[in-house]
Amino acid sequence: MDARAVQIAVSNRVRCNIIACLGARAKTVTELCETCGLSQSAVSQHLMKLRNAGAVTSTARGRERLYQVADRRLVAVCRAISNFTT
Repeated sequence: MDARAVQIAVSNRVRCNIIACLGARAKTVTELCETCGLSQSAVSQHLMKLRNAGAVTSTARGRERLYQVADRRLVAVCRAISNFTT
């Protein structure tokens, strides 16, 4: 993961929240919607940006995809940022 991935993740509060929600374990879009309180459309759009940047990875699980953070340090960064914005 490079600096661009970090910038993309932390430059948007929603993306940073998604990263923080992925901190404990890999999750599906449906699980992220429930955990983060966002619509499926919003989660999918932000995951696409995070995946394209290399901040998250995904693996197929049947008809669903599991998303996880590519580098655990990003979770710590997003959680630290959320302490300043809440």
